[in-house]
Amino acid sequence: MKTREHENTRTLKSRHSTHSVGVEDPRHKMSGQKDKKIEQGFTLVETMVVVALLGIVGIMAVNVFFTSLRGSAKAEILKEVKQNGDFAISAMGGMIRNARDITSQCDNSPQPSLIVVNPDYSETTFLCDLTAGQIASNSGFLTSDKLMIADSDCSFICTPQGRGQKKIDIKFSLSQEGLSLRPEDKASLTFQTTVYTRSYSH
Repeated sequence: MKTREHENTRTLKSRHSTHSVGVEDPRHKMSGQKDKKIEQGFTLVETMVVVALLGIVGIMAVNVFFTSLRGSAKAEILKEVKQNGDFAISAMGGMIRNARDITSQCDNSPQPSLIVVNPDYSETTFLCDLTAGQIASNSGFLTSDKLMIADSDCSFICTPQGRGQKKIDIKFSLSQEGLSLRPEDKASLTFQTTVYTRSYSH
């Protein structure tokens, strides 16, 4: 009896052992798939997409940077042009206002120059110097040599007003020197003003 019970126990253990060997634990299977995915990493397509996106972002950043630089440079040029134009207008306007007379042609027609008789009877000539590209006077130039006036847009118009008074219209355009600049980088401003002389009895 003991011998048969011992044999039955051995048979059951053998069957149990065989069954355990043939079954795979699902948890081990899932873990293996995850490990396999991690080992694979990024695919070639994913890498190419990332590189393309980085390239596009880089190009946009460079364009914004250079646009900012161009805008800053143009702002500086415009500032210099405005300062020169304002100074020339102020200098000529002050002398014309205090002038005893204007002896240049005064018939309401555009002229390239204006002759002003000062309170001490000396004369000052303002000139659109197209050769130098500047607004000139007896004492020198009123605008910087880094700028130039437009050939066809610089004039003095004298108009009689009665009782010895005269109206002077001044107009000129200033731009950065050099015609090889791209249009978007070129800075140009037009200046104009009207000044009246005092009435003097002759």
